[in-house]
Amino acid sequence: SPSHIQQPSPGTAQHLLGSPNYRASNTSQPAGQFSQSPNNANKTRAPRHSTTLFINRLMLDTLLSSYNNPFTCDNINTTPDKRRCCVLENLLSACLLKRHIASTATPDKMRNLLSIRSNELMSTSLLHSDLCFYRFSIEANNFQSLQLSITPTKDGFWSKNMIDTLVVYFAEKIAVNPFKCNALISFLRILGAPKEILQQFINIMSFELKPDSRFQWSLKWFPLVPPVVQSQNNVLQPGMCGALFSNHKILFFIQLEHPSRPNNPVTIPMVFESQTGTTKRAGAELMPNDYMAQRIQNHFRHVTAQILEQGGQPGPSSICNYIVELLQKLDPTIPVGA
Repeated sequence: SPSHIQQPSPGTAQHLLGSPNYRASNTSQPAGQFSQSPNNANKTRAPRHSTTLFINRLMLDTLLSSYNNPFTCDNINTTPDKRRCCVLENLLSACLLKRHIASTATPDKMRNLLSIRSNELMSTSLLHSDLCFYRFSIEANNFQSLQLSITPTKDGFWSKNMIDTLVVYFAEKIAVNPFKCNALISFLRILGAPKEILQQFINIMSFELKPDSRFQWSLKWFPLVPPVVQSQNNVLQPGMCGALFSNHKILFFIQLEHPSRPNNPVTIPMVFESQTGTTKRAGAELMPNDYMAQRIQNHFRHVTAQILEQGGQPGPSSICNYIVELLQKLDPTIPVGA
C-alpha cells in the first residue's frame, strides 16, 4: 500500500524541477561522458527524461507526503462537469496535456506557433509566436493543474486585460479535468492565429468569462465541435477540433443562452472569410432545420451593411461586431411548431 512506500526527503520535487543537470539513471558515469563513437553506438546512451520518470519521483514526494492516499477518493477534486477525480489522476492528466502541447506545436501542424525546448525537467512547454512566448507549466505547489503564462515580445498589442483573459480561460475552460486534447489543439490554433484574429477571440473569451449586462444573451465558445452538428459525409463529427483554419476561411462554433429558454440554447457555426472580410453563419448542411438560421443571417447582413455605410470595410477586426449584434438584438422567441 502507499503507506509502506518510503517517502523521499523534503525538497526532492523542487530539486527535480529546478536542476537541469538531474540524471535519469543511477549510474556512476559522470554527466557528459557518454561516448559518441560509432563503435559504442549500441552501448550506454544519455537517458531521456520521460513522464514516467517525472511522475515516479515527483509523485512520491508530493502526493504521498501531502495526501493520505492519492490512489483513492479520500482526496478528490470535483470537476466542472461534476466528475470526481483523485489527485493522482489530475497529475497524470496535466502531464499528458503538457506533453501534447510540445508534440502539437510543430511547423507542419501549427501556423506561426513553434515549440521551444525548455531547460526545466518535464515541467514546462514553451511556445513562441510573432507576438509573445507562451509558457505552459505544471502548477508548482500541488502539481494538480497546468498553467499558462505569457511574455510579450512586441509592444503595442498586448494589454494586461488581454493576457489575464487568456490565462484565466485556459485555466478554467481548457486545462480542466476531463482533459480534452482536441480542445487544447483548438486553443493553440487561436494562439497561433494572426494578431487581428487572436484579438477577436480574446474578446469572445472575455464575453464568456465576464458577461456584459448590456447583452440579453450569454455567450460560450466551443473549442470542440458541438453535439448538435450533423455534417454531411461525416467531415465534421462532435468532439473534433472546433476551430478550423484554411487558407481563406475560419470555422468556429459559439452558443448563445437566454434566461427565457434555459434548456434551449442556440448553437451557431460561424465562418470568417478573409477574401471578403465578412463573417456569416455556416451553411445549413452543418445544422439542418435550424429555425434560428434565417434570423441570424439577417442580423449578419445588417452588420455588414452598417460597416459599409460608415465607410469601412468588413475584416477580421469586425468579427465581434457580428457577435455583439446577436447578443444584443437576437429575438429569443421560439416560433410555433419549431
